[in-house]
Amino acid sequence: MPMFFFKSILSIIILILSMIAMFTMFEILGRKEKRYNIEKLKSIHKANGIIYFLIFVFISYLCIDFIISTKAELSTRAIFHGVFAMTIIVLLIIKISFIKIYRQFYSKAQTIGILIVVLTFLMVGTSGGYYLLITKFGTDKPYHGPKKGVVIVSEIKDTGTSIIVRTDKKSLRR
Repeated sequence: MPMFFFKSILSIIILILSMIAMFTMFEILGRKEKRYNIEKLKSIHKANGIIYFLIFVFISYLCIDFIISTKAELSTRAIFHGVFAMTIIVLLIIKISFIKIYRQFYSKAQTIGILIVVLTFLMVGTSGGYYLLITKFGTDKPYHGPKKGVVIVSEIKDTGTSIIVRTDKKSLRR
């Protein structure tokens, strides 16, 4: 399984986890008449947040490892993706500090939670969503990762020129 496809599947899981977090938050704080056990929803929300954070850190590690190994300039899409990811980390830290330490700001945690969900959609859309869209959910794999000595030649139809992309380790290091 290509690494991009694996990360895209994990990003879908993160998206589902953010929807669960939003649902539990809305049920706990947004209804006058309670339909579910509030304590159970709180524990689900907390466990969901821990799983979200762990998967987020794991995917971040894979992304940073890829950036370090390629040493290439990031595309505009990748830059937006990175900014969304870093913003989510900062907001998660702020939200947890409001809940655990700075209780006077507890009411702001709700807004921060909604922002985290929105930014998660943007983060996933600019990475995993884009990859799954252009590869037809992983069936058309345009990139198979670095392979020793492989040269990919692509022609630009309008000008007739060709682009050579070298994916061997020596070229990636350069």
